[in-house]
Amino acid sequence: MRTILAVLLLLFAAGLSLAERCPDEAVDRPHFHIGVSARLFEKVKRNDAAAAFKAWGTSLARERGMKEMVDAFLFDEPTIMRSSLDSGELDGVCIPTDELMALGLKTDSVILPVRADGPTTSYALIVHRSSGIEEAAGLQGRRVIVHEGSGMSLGQGWLEAVLQEGAPKGKRRTADLVLTEKPMKGILEVFFRQADAALISTAAFEVACQMNPQLRQDLKVLKVSPPLIPVVFVFNHRFQGKSRKSVEEAILAFHQTPGGRQVLNMFQSSRMERHPISVLDETLRFISGRTDLQVLARTAQ
Repeated sequence: MRTILAVLLLLFAAGLSLAERCPDEAVDRPHFHIGVSARLFEKVKRNDAAAAFKAWGTSLARERGMKEMVDAFLFDEPTIMRSSLDSGELDGVCIPTDELMALGLKTDSVILPVRADGPTTSYALIVHRSSGIEEAAGLQGRRVIVHEGSGMSLGQGWLEAVLQEGAPKGKRRTADLVLTEKPMKGILEVFFRQADAALISTAAFEVACQMNPQLRQDLKVLKVSPPLIPVVFVFNHRFQGKSRKSVEEAILAFHQTPGGRQVLNMFQSSRMERHPISVLDETLRFISGRTDLQVLARTAQ
């Protein structure tokens, strides 16, 4: 889902704007304000994302007759986002799940970007079959290409956990991590023996293998993560009433409008779904067990 997911319904309404938020920036409050984590965007696609959201907002206003003005703000710091939530400046946020834990939001449900196979993402660590690497410990000091993006927000935490499996007490294994915004770049570097391994989503690997069956013959999956939910949208619990209902209906109807489908396609999702907060139980347990992912929570508190 880069996705991924996934996901950004940041969204709505006629005249949607995607703006960089600064802590000292004055807020001219419209009807609805949504905060979006900068971690959900490939840096080179921020303008494309803004254009997609504006197109969605325009089509939504036309097809649903919504007149509310909605602004989306891009946040680089979760602490600033939390302050904006506490002050009531934001009515909802679209964020990586580890930032949800960091912000400590009160909610009984979440809205998730969903593909045909569901809302979860699994990560795959792939190597060349002739590399001689049979376990993650063999990546010590090796070059590993890491796909970064919305659906990959928990990937590096999982990779770190895998690298440390079975490591001697007091000794930490490290690899030479190289970030890329394109999963195919990682796959091809491993294929041509320019890198020792790549961290990508299992979905990205399956798509690549369907396009080029030779990849499955020459590459193998060394390890697969448990299914995780990397991206969520939640409302500020203070935002209630008819406006919230109309906004939520609009998000869940993304797949029914041309503009909404444009946004979903950008994040490789087919629709948005509302789920009880319990859907995040396994993902939150994973985050709780990763001290590196808990840094956000300690910082935001």
